[in-house]
Amino acid sequence: MKLKQIQIFSDILEPCSIAEWNNVTTSSIIFGDLHRKWASTNIVKQLASTSKKVYCRYYDCNRQELNGTAWQTIMFPLSAAYCIRQAGAVYMLLTDSPDESPLFDPVPLTLRIDKNYKHEISVCVGPVYGEERRWLEIVETTEHHLLMGINHFYYTILNKMNEYTRKIVDEYERLGYFDVTVIQNEYDTMDWMSHLLQIYVSRPGCPIKG
Repeated sequence: MKLKQIQIFSDILEPCSIAEWNNVTTSSIIFGDLHRKWASTNIVKQLASTSKKVYCRYYDCNRQELNGTAWQTIMFPLSAAYCIRQAGAVYMLLTDSPDESPLFDPVPLTLRIDKNYKHEISVCVGPVYGEERRWLEIVETTEHHLLMGINHFYYTILNKMNEYTRKIVDEYERLGYFDVTVIQNEYDTMDWMSHLLQIYVSRPGCPIKG
């Protein structure tokens, strides 16, 4: 009975239309050679999750996996994984093997490609972490750049930050000045080595997301 129900459900799935921007398949990631080099030589490779092999899995608009599209990549740095583009992919997830049953639902992809860019230039700010109060520094830096005509900033927050500082960041984000990425991991104490997340994750994303 269960098999019949699955078959009936699969028969009523509507065909997925593929937008022009999403009808692209690539065979490698941007700066793939450098990414592999950094992963093999960087100090964070001593961490268990770094340089671990994982597979990018691609799903269509009906959350049905696109057959034969699983692509192997590595976790670097820390919890980041770079994947190639796959035509028709609307949802994605990561698994340890190319054919294992996922434990979680795939997440929807976000379109970050825009022919008409909203900002001519963006500022990539160093990562913010810890309980130190940084709100005055953030306000001074932001307002200084606003006076120069720069009105877009990329911020990376590692784990958590001072409550009042976070309120300032949230307000700038609400006003449209900040694009904030929050990275959660298992480390309670962050140190200077976590700047690698900004160097290898956020900065290459600035020209792509800008």
